[in-house]
Amino acid sequence: MKDHPGFLIESAPYRPATPRDNTWIERTKNSRKGKYDYGGGQDVPEGTFKGSPASIAQILKSKSKDYKQAMSRLSSYINMSGDNLSSSDKNRLEKAKQALKRAYGKE
Repeated sequence: MKDHPGFLIESAPYRPATPRDNTWIERTKNSRKGKYDYGGGQDVPEGTFKGSPASIAQILKSKSKDYKQAMSRLSSYINMSGDNLSSSDKNRLEKAKQALKRAYGKE
């Protein structure tokens, strides 16, 4: 059986597991420190989604490279908040979506 070309004669030497503190996921977790990046390279300032619909749209437009990224950030926030959003907050954020469309001339 050892003469068969598909048979593995010698296995790779055993290597004990090394600490994985330098992996990509660990670096990512440590860099965020509890923050959520709403897409893109620039973080959205804290408290952005607590303002008026017009101010939310203005900040997202200034921090995003295009309409798609800005809308993605807003949608990510809404989806991430889920059931924790009150109906008034959800309505305000939906109005912010409309304001964002107007800001980019999509409406």
